[in-house]
Amino acid sequence: MQPQQYRDFTLVFGAPSGNRYEMLCGIADQTERSFSEVYFEYLSEIFKPKDSTNLIDETLSVILDEEVHAGELYMDYQRWFGERQGCSKFTHNCHFHSANDKILIKIPLLMLFPEKIITPSGETPNTQIEKDHIEYLAAVIGKTLQLDWVQTLLTYPAVKTVGI
Repeated sequence: MQPQQYRDFTLVFGAPSGNRYEMLCGIADQTERSFSEVYFEYLSEIFKPKDSTNLIDETLSVILDEEVHAGELYMDYQRWFGERQGCSKFTHNCHFHSANDKILIKIPLLMLFPEKIITPSGETPNTQIEKDHIEYLAAVIGKTLQLDWVQTLLTYPAVKTVGI
C-alpha cells in the first residue's frame, strides 16, 4: 500500500490541567482577557524556535529518526458559538468576546505543512510523514504540556478533475 500524502496537519489543543490551567486563568483574570487568548500566547511561546529549534522540531526529529525543522508554523483558532464537549475550560472569561448572547469559544490550533518540513541541508526527510507520526507528535505535546486532549486533523491534497 502506497503511503498517503497530506496537504497539511492540524493539531487542536485542549486546555491544560492542574496548576498550569490555574496559572493561565489567573493571568486571564489579571489582564481581563479570555483564557483562550492567554493560552494562545502561551502556546505561541512554547512553539517559538529557541536556538533554532523548538518542541515540534525536537519531537519530529525523534519520530523520524533524523534532524528536521518544521519550517513555518501557523497558529490560529477553531471557533465555536456555544459550549462543546470537552471545552468548558475555554469559557473562562470568554464573556469578553460574546455577541448576541452567544459565547464565542476559541480553541488554539497549530498547522504544519509537510512540504515545509526539511532537514538542516534543506532536503526532504527520508521518511514520508504519516498519520501515525502526527498522532505520536500530538501525544508527546499533550503529555509534555499536560493537556486534557489534542485532536489531530489531516488534510488531503485537492483532487484535480478533468472536464470532458
